[in-house]
Amino acid sequence: MSRYLLIASVIALCCAVPSLQAQDKFLAKNAGEWVSQLKTNLDAKQRRHAAFALGKLGSRAVPSLPEMKLAFAKEKDAKVREALVYAMGEICRDSVGTNGDVDLERIFISAANNQDTYVRRSGVFALGCLGNKSRESLQALETALGDSEAIVRQNAAWALGQFGEAALPMLKKALHDPDTLVKRDAAGALLQMKDADKVHELLKDILPLCRDKNSETCRAALNVLVRIVEPKDREAIEPLCVPLKGRDLENKRNAALALSNIGGEETAIALPVLLEAFKNGDADLRKQAVLAIRGIGPSAARVVPDLIAVLRDDKDAEIRGYAALALGGIGKASEPAIPLLVKKIQDAGETTDTRIQCAMAMARIGNGAAAVAVVPDLIGVVGNPLHDAKVRERVIWALRVHGAELRNMNGVKEAFTRVVMEARTEQNRMLRYDSAYMLGMIWQQQAPEPTLDVLTEYLHDDSIKIFDKTVSGVGGASAETKGGTTAVEERGKGDGRIMAVDALKMMGPGRYAGRAPLMKQLRVLAADNTLYEPLRTKSIELVRMAK
Repeated sequence: MSRYLLIASVIALCCAVPSLQAQDKFLAKNAGEWVSQLKTNLDAKQRRHAAFALGKLGSRAVPSLPEMKLAFAKEKDAKVREALVYAMGEICRDSVGTNGDVDLERIFISAANNQDTYVRRSGVFALGCLGNKSRESLQALETALGDSEAIVRQNAAWALGQFGEAALPMLKKALHDPDTLVKRDAAGALLQMKDADKVHELLKDILPLCRDKNSETCRAALNVLVRIVEPKDREAIEPLCVPLKGRDLENKRNAALALSNIGGEETAIALPVLLEAFKNGDADLRKQAVLAIRGIGPSAARVVPDLIAVLRDDKDAEIRGYAALALGGIGKASEPAIPLLVKKIQDAGETTDTRIQCAMAMARIGNGAAAVAVVPDLIGVVGNPLHDAKVRERVIWALRVHGAELRNMNGVKEAFTRVVMEARTEQNRMLRYDSAYMLGMIWQQQAPEPTLDVLTEYLHDDSIKIFDKTVSGVGGASAETKGGTTAVEERGKGDGRIMAVDALKMMGPGRYAGRAPLMKQLRVLAADNTLYEPLRTKSIELVRMAK
């Protein structure tokens, strides 16, 4: 920032001060006025009101902290001391300017060890609000978890959630507390952790909370479980079925979402709840419910008609795409959806993402009679440069399921040939690679000459990964978490150039050995000791075959 701009900014800030002061009030008094009441009023009730008001002013009361510390040191009334500690905690929570204040930390730790229950409660709350998370504060909270009063332990559990993964051993203990609200807040604290794998280590400690008679405690556990359970967690299915069959609607829905993240035949029990959530939930929950069906897999076959209706009629493009993903996740039983999937793929007015997901669904459904019947329609998309290149590429994936049978289908070879002859752009790069791969693998020695040109380009492109799988998951929604989440991620591995090498092998050395640039790159790959080993091994083999 230039000097002149800086001066202008200061002038603007100074001009704004009167209006800011007008806003910096709580119950018609600013922080200075409340501090005066705190210092001069002889009535304990009025001092407590002043402390409460200063806490509600949050960061606007930061300049008052020195006076509040002094007041706390002199105060004899336990209720006022409790209110002061709580208020100072609220101010800390609202302002990073208090980070590193060792005096505040000392006061809060002292309060956490006070003989008065509510002073201790406010002390552990305030430690959770303080920006600096020291070992001493953590130890004070660990001690507080052994307090005889549940309200102290409850606030300690909340505060530990602000300390990250370092607090997990203590939260593990709190999950077994005899008081249900302590368990609730311990589970809620786990939502603050960034490392889901670390939280997953507490799975066996969280699962019993699904049976807790307190719906809030069960809800807190479900909010964690829906984020951490995986297909391997079969032991979680039985506990999750308890809230699934209960009366609490939010808990039923989150249990169903969690079950979908495990998937398999046993989790199909969640389907009625997921369909209810789709019909009656808000926009986020509707998305989660449709995507969750994909996680259940083939055992969700009975909802194929419902998913077809969603894909055909829903106004939300993201939900339509998730319906396509779910149909693909169900697999062969989704064959009745093929005509609609193809229609969506062909529709240039549909979103690109939905068209791609429809093509991916086709690839998952397989090569049954219904899929064979629509090959000409799919070829029409692949060979038409007016369609989106990414859509055309994924349609090739849908065609790939037919394997060598494509050799006997009219127009397929011609469409792939037209693609490899297109001028290269960044948009059609993978489309051309995939078409060359298909020509080499299926037509082998009869593949057209431009196939080798594109495969040579492919061998030089080290940015491509081998497609592994599409991973999807959902996260529960609650009043506390402000909406749920959906996640779809395509994962790759290795080095995608191995596909070019595989195609060249099928074409044979008689086709590629005379191509000097191609052979030069194969030798480079064969000599690279740092290369993805399967690619290097196959490159060595191709070089040897060419001799």
